[in-house]
Amino acid sequence: MKASCHEKTWKQYNPSLLKWKLFCDSNNVTYLKPSIENILQFRTDQYNAGMSYSSINTTRSAIALLIGSVDGHPVGSHPLVCRLFKGIGRLRPPTPKYEYAWDPSTLLSMFQSWKDNEELSIKLLTLKTVSLLALCSAQRAQTLSVINVHECHFGKTDLQIVVTERLKTSKPGEILRMKFDQFRIRKLCLVRCIKVYIERTKANRNTSKLFISVKSPYNPVSSQTISHWLKNTLSLANVDTSMYKGHSFRHSSTSKASSLGVSIDNIYKSAGWSSKSKVFARFYKRPLLTENNFMKNVLRLT
Repeated sequence: MKASCHEKTWKQYNPSLLKWKLFCDSNNVTYLKPSIENILQFRTDQYNAGMSYSSINTTRSAIALLIGSVDGHPVGSHPLVCRLFKGIGRLRPPTPKYEYAWDPSTLLSMFQSWKDNEELSIKLLTLKTVSLLALCSAQRAQTLSVINVHECHFGKTDLQIVVTERLKTSKPGEILRMKFDQFRIRKLCLVRCIKVYIERTKANRNTSKLFISVKSPYNPVSSQTISHWLKNTLSLANVDTSMYKGHSFRHSSTSKASSLGVSIDNIYKSAGWSSKSKVFARFYKRPLLTENNFMKNVLRLT
């Protein structure tokens, strides 16, 4: 039963489950058999403590996973729980992490100013490769960290990547397939970039994972390291990293695609969202933070 959830899901739920346990101990509540009043009080205490809607909602999912049903209703969708969350949503509405997405053109312009892939240092080539892949795939850092070299299949003018490892959001037996075509601008071509990256790291490679550390012993890197690389790339492009982190690549790439008229179905398929998902509309689709050309033209003297 524990294996039914990804280990990272349990890691996300553990703090919420600990708070629930402390609440139960201090209020003489049976941990796995609470009343609906107990659950409502616990959520109200969290609200009064200043917790955000999304944080309280995490405890909703965590407790629902353990308890199952109360009064004949699934605890997560109990009518009173739904009514409580509607009230919390009105009083303290959930807010997206970013109001604006940075414009990918900022990053691409920087890459065009760099040397050719064959002449870049391994560190810069690594940053460029992982950044282009994050932009072109709209995938999470976790997905990029589990890609294997033997899962990268190069055609004459394209690259297909098949991810067989189980991801946090993937269904049992589901395999992620990504296809990328060669791009006319060589310095921005992901297919050529990955091919050069694999060739130049071949001598140091002691693992099947695509991305390895830039220094000895050249071990495979974690999703945290990839997020750190993405943030470093943003810093080099003068994007405000006090606001934007590695995960913002997913916001920027999907928002840019939407602004250019790419179909919602295509965006959802690329990013791994279901056709009925509301995640993109609520949390990812953001206006791009671009230069104000209107203002510049209005203030021109000639």
